[in-house]
Amino acid sequence: DVSSWVEVLTKQVRVRDEAEKAAINKEYQQRVQDGPMACKIIKLADRLDNTRCIQFNLKRNPFSYIQETHDHYLPMASKAASPELHKLAEKIIAEMNRYLG
Repeated sequence: DVSSWVEVLTKQVRVRDEAEKAAINKEYQQRVQDGPMACKIIKLADRLDNTRCIQFNLKRNPFSYIQETHDHYLPMASKAASPELHKLAEKIIAEMNRYLG
């Protein structure tokens, strides 16, 4: 059901301090991890798109974004028995390597 996907993938973005931001990010990452496969595919596709756009300076801290992707979202693909997630992870890694050199 698409409405449940939206609920899983919607993250609060207006936060007051770094501690609150870290807690919200952790809860969000867990929600995606525990969510339906469709949400994981959508999230990794989003990460792939954003990783491809890093070269255009659209992220405030691209290295932090790459680290977060590596630490929190790529493991989601390796734990799943989904060829779609594995393919997205491979593409993300290729883009990260291209950016990092």
